[in-house]
Amino acid sequence: MPFDRQAIDLNWKIAHGVLYTAERLTSFGYDVPKACFCGYHLESLEHLFFSCPLAQSGIAFIQSLLVSAAPLAPTIDVRHVLFGFNSDEFRAVPRVFCYLLILCKFLVWGQHNDFRFRAEPPGAVKLLATLKSRLSFYLPLFAKRFVSDRRRRYFSRQWGAGGVIGSFHGSSFKVCP
Repeated sequence: MPFDRQAIDLNWKIAHGVLYTAERLTSFGYDVPKACFCGYHLESLEHLFFSCPLAQSGIAFIQSLLVSAAPLAPTIDVRHVLFGFNSDEFRAVPRVFCYLLILCKFLVWGQHNDFRFRAEPPGAVKLLATLKSRLSFYLPLFAKRFVSDRRRRYFSRQWGAGGVIGSFHGSSFKVCP
């Protein structure tokens, strides 16, 4: 997804283990609260983006869409969340699901920061609404690059997940509600 640079940059930091979670900051000697906003005793990458109830709500939503689009796809685990799908798994998994995981992590991090710095409570409803909204904004922009019928079929298969996420209506791409 060439448009959503902020989410992609955060994903790079997560995959390389350089994101400043409470666990990492305390390892540097900073005196910050170690607990996650959900109450778990240590805010680590694995917890914040996979085990935390907020992250689990987003992952469960993505998994439900993944099962609808590709019944032979693997169950999303911590490796998929932190590092993405490997090349063998992309034979069964449409590319949009990699982007959805990246977007979910970005939104969890945003709610983490809202809680930490603005005392705004995180919520699964807000996470899912923002995920759908951002997907509905960026996918049609990306779809405009796919002009020929052959490329639109590819886009529908990989980014529309065969109609589960969205489809072309005439020359425009619409994301399913």
